[in-house]
Amino acid sequence: MKKENCLVLSCFHRFVREIVIYSGFTPQTGLLTGKMGICLLLYHYSRYFQDKEIEQYVEYLFDESMKGFKLTKSMSFSGGITGIAWGVHYLVSNGFIQADDIDEVLEVFDEKLWNDTFECKVHDLDMMELGWYIQARMTTTKQMDQWTKRAEIWMDKISRIFDDPKSAIFDDHKILPILFCYEYWKSNRILTDQTEMLLSRIQQIFKTKGKDEQGENNHRLLFSYVSKNPLFDSIDIHDCENPAFTDMIVYFAYRLFWNHSQIPLQYETALLNSIANKKLTNDLINIANPQIMGLQNNFTGFTWAMMQWIEQNQIR
Repeated sequence: MKKENCLVLSCFHRFVREIVIYSGFTPQTGLLTGKMGICLLLYHYSRYFQDKEIEQYVEYLFDESMKGFKLTKSMSFSGGITGIAWGVHYLVSNGFIQADDIDEVLEVFDEKLWNDTFECKVHDLDMMELGWYIQARMTTTKQMDQWTKRAEIWMDKISRIFDDPKSAIFDDHKILPILFCYEYWKSNRILTDQTEMLLSRIQQIFKTKGKDEQGENNHRLLFSYVSKNPLFDSIDIHDCENPAFTDMIVYFAYRLFWNHSQIPLQYETALLNSIANKKLTNDLINIANPQIMGLQNNFTGFTWAMMQWIEQNQIR
């Protein structure tokens, strides 16, 4: 085995052991901020390494996440109900959790999300992130007519957000779920008129923001996706060539949504350099805190990044 692979595996298993120790004490239940994200990591680990003990543990952790869901009031994607629902859909649709009917499994989430959507209880930016769940559900549901109607209602609400001059629609990668919905709907010829209208608005935003160097620095994940998307060929936007550690963590967290793609060289290089940095890895272990674990947390996010690299390169 190559020395590089041995180093990655040694570091990775060390971090996973720490996550197993700490994760039971994590109070957050969210996808990017707590137990649900840890569940995704450990389900991948247990399947890839055929580890039955981790499989049993992550089943317990998943049950704990579902208990936490019932107490969660936030609708956000990173730490609230939308992200937890997306995580459950991911686990079921990828065969980590067995279910005969995915619509039946997700019914409780669907009702909660859509009741609050209709009653306008969802913050504008949380509303935009609801697109991640809508796009995911439309790829697996047997109730396509119902979900097409829901998508149309969501699109109407998004259009109103775009019409509001006070809305901070360019913040925190909130445009990404809209772009993913657009690509899926365009390929399946769904809601064509509405999506084309929204795309033209998003392109106009990038023509303005893309010229702002500070804008590119603050939204590297979004620009990384857009720079490789032919929909934006006419706009001068550059990918991040030398991502910082935190940029790398965010990229690998959101790579969940396009994990079929090859890891870009600059992010692979950043990951391998970080693994080789003993001071960095020791510091991450020493400051690990169960109160703030999640896929966007440096400690867990770093482990998740290693998991993705190991799966892509098929090393054991």
